[in-house]
Amino acid sequence: MTAVSFSDILRTLWIKQVVPIFIIDACYSGAAGGALHVTVSQMVDTLKGEIQRRYASSYALLCSAPNDEQVRDNPDGAGGFFSSNICDLIQKGINKRDKKTKSITLGTLFNPLRSRAETSAISPIPMLFLGPTLPEFSIANNVHYSPLEYHLQPHLVAVLRVLWNDGQPKALKPNEIAGLTKITGPYGNHKKLSFRSWDLVETVNKKRQLTQRGMDFMRGELKVPRDVLQDRETHEDYPKPGTDMVGIQDF
Repeated sequence: MTAVSFSDILRTLWIKQVVPIFIIDACYSGAAGGALHVTVSQMVDTLKGEIQRRYASSYALLCSAPNDEQVRDNPDGAGGFFSSNICDLIQKGINKRDKKTKSITLGTLFNPLRSRAETSAISPIPMLFLGPTLPEFSIANNVHYSPLEYHLQPHLVAVLRVLWNDGQPKALKPNEIAGLTKITGPYGNHKKLSFRSWDLVETVNKKRQLTQRGMDFMRGELKVPRDVLQDRETHEDYPKPGTDMVGIQDF
């Protein structure tokens, strides 16, 4: 940053259509435009106008200090307060109750990072500048994320038995299935049997029927994973690692 104009770096990245994302942990930015030495926030103000004018407002700058403030080392010897807390927040997770979000963005990271700085006597308040056309992107995985988990339980097997019909497979409407199994509500949701990992039931003309795999399963010729996980964002399912393979004889 002291040897090359910062705008030249951004211009070079833009040639390859790279959106510039910078995390800056420094008291002063060095030279930004000739031999001029400026504080981090002064550099940010200059860059905001430059990037917004030239690069369609797609940028992000996360800075450790505002105007004219120095960044001090962590007195505990764990590195700079700003960088070490970014790493700590990512490693521990932003919100322990957030099991649905797979990733952490700059936006979700900044507020807890700022809160830590505000309650500390050793660090200035960080600053975040996000361009209005900046695309959403992940900077880290959410360590507390967990996929949805489903099990091949007896109430689902009861649906298979109804559709199997003692070896004379038939297609039934959802309400007909519920009437025969006496299972309603969430426990009667036989759509789970269509998960790719199981693929035992399919819908044809608004009726539910056994797939070829479903008939093989009911004949005792096929085993499927007992436990299945589903990605909360893509809704793709896959066998839970280490799960048992089970057949109709296990129920």
